[in-house]
Amino acid sequence: MAASKRVSSPRLVGRREELASVRAAFAELRGGQPQVIVIGGESGVGKTRLIDEATAELGSGVRILRGQCQVLGSELPYLPFAELIRELVRGLDEDEVEPMLGSMAPELAQFVPEIAALVPDSPPSAGGNSELRRLRLFEALLQVTERIAEDRPTIFVFEDVHWIDPASLQLLAFLSQSIRRGNMALVVTVRTEALERGSPVLPFLAELERGSSVLRIELDRLDREATRRQVAAILGDSTGAHLFERVWELGDGNPLFTEELAAAGGR
Repeated sequence: MAASKRVSSPRLVGRREELASVRAAFAELRGGQPQVIVIGGESGVGKTRLIDEATAELGSGVRILRGQCQVLGSELPYLPFAELIRELVRGLDEDEVEPMLGSMAPELAQFVPEIAALVPDSPPSAGGNSELRRLRLFEALLQVTERIAEDRPTIFVFEDVHWIDPASLQLLAFLSQSIRRGNMALVVTVRTEALERGSPVLPFLAELERGSSVLRIELDRLDREATRRQVAAILGDSTGAHLFERVWELGDGNPLFTEELAAAGGR
């Protein structure tokens, strides 16, 4: 049997207040005070969609870099940072890479090999014990993060932090505590129900949220009326009552489940 086609609502529904809050935080990007946003909620509730909607009108004057945490965890240390820096490098002209990374290139090339090819004359990373190498890497990321935000207001998005590897969590904690100024926003999404008791992510989030400028958003499932508007946006206002009731019964207000059920005709 052929798989149903994935569809999305052409407009975001049921998130007016949350969207306004994130947009307001992004409006402060050029104020020199880093913005920190933590968006929590279960799988499929719309964390990434909220970010996408909030950034849609920012234009090319704002750089958006994403790092995706993976369920593979500690098998791939620094994976979200490698993805973020790789995305940055791909968005630059070749003659812009060296000025942007500068003396930090050797350290960053340890986990983003493309940098070594683009900055071939940079010296190799210095040796030393593992703690010293880790400190140099952390300082390199801090410096390049600040430089990126000086070049252009930047939003750093770390998706699915519940899956973050231990090395990346240490680095993310270091950056969040060390960055004191800059035209940037640090956005973290986390699947709250996936955090087990004793998870090292819990104290990290608690420490992060102690900051006075932190925006904390917890997305719940949509209520019945918002779900009705979502289904109508996907299938049209003529959606039958029986189909909606079936989608509501099975999807229970989860936006992703609602999309898939609507596309499948409620099956």
